[in-house]
Amino acid sequence: MRQSKNNFILSLICSLIFVSTACGASNSRVHLQSETQERLVVPSPSGVGSRKTSALWDTYYLQTALELIDGAEEEIDIVQFEYSYGKAVDKIQKALVRAVKRGVRVRVWLDDEPNSSHKSIPYLERNGIEAELDNSNSRVHTKMILVDRKKVLFGSTNFSPQSILYNHETDMRVDDSLVGNACYDYAMRLRAAPSEPAGLQPVRIENFELHFDRTFEEALMKLVESAKKSIDLQMYGTSLYLDDPMSPPTRAFNLLRDAVRRGVEVRVVLERAEESNFSEKTNSLNKKTADYLKAAGVKVKFDRSDVISHAKLLIVDDIATVGSMNWGFGGFRRYHEINAIVSEETSVSDLKRYFEVLWEEAE
Repeated sequence: MRQSKNNFILSLICSLIFVSTACGASNSRVHLQSETQERLVVPSPSGVGSRKTSALWDTYYLQTALELIDGAEEEIDIVQFEYSYGKAVDKIQKALVRAVKRGVRVRVWLDDEPNSSHKSIPYLERNGIEAELDNSNSRVHTKMILVDRKKVLFGSTNFSPQSILYNHETDMRVDDSLVGNACYDYAMRLRAAPSEPAGLQPVRIENFELHFDRTFEEALMKLVESAKKSIDLQMYGTSLYLDDPMSPPTRAFNLLRDAVRRGVEVRVVLERAEESNFSEKTNSLNKKTADYLKAAGVKVKFDRSDVISHAKLLIVDDIATVGSMNWGFGGFRRYHEINAIVSEETSVSDLKRYFEVLWEEAE
């Protein structure tokens, strides 16, 4: 069985900051697990990289990241909330060093909140990688690898062994120069003015649109309002402000309740951690959300307490959203985030299969 999440008690203080600021940050805890631990069997994504847009999840992130990095010809730009050394991240790090040795320019931009990111900077710089911390008062919650301004991997996965090897995570790979150039512009704007929203308009290609920072809010609300048959949500962090119905997360959860009233089936899976200093607040916030949704007829489950479900996945009928944003005020309004709305048939079908596994596993 998976090792208990209580092992995270000695982790980063930033995890506590996450819950107190409305679920903006990711799980930054160190979770050491055995090679023989039981793992959930999840479906394989369909032909990642064979289409312009491909959905992927869980451990499939690592092989995709390595493929992109090893195939880089000119430049790699990485924007990450967390960079925590260990298994899996070591493989990515070595691939980045190989890229530098063959003449590829590698730039890494990290949020300064996780202590592990501070510790990674000297090693990266010694190996010819241009690495910087965001020292502004903003939070860079984006998780993105951009290669040659034409291939991008983004979603919920942090550069940490826990996130890459053991969590439930959802990500997208996009092979398109229009999207790639927009992501490059986004990365450069973050470096130039990290305290400000990127100010970029969504970029759209066939069956796909990518949102930067605050543009995602209204797009998400309209999508939920459009639901005809079903809504499925897997969310790591939530916050509910009942005294402020116009707060973005409260609006979103009220739209889920409204959907049930008009006959839409709504299913939600939320993160639940075993008891620890970190989890007490997380569990309290998610339980408050669950109770509010259940009162309106929403079907709500929690993941197993020995599993971290860090994915941020929404499926409305035949359209999905994948990205870095939790449903808290920080995610909607304060942090740097990347989120996509996907209607490409194969990707949505894959994500539906993945959600069904999470739903069956949840309790």
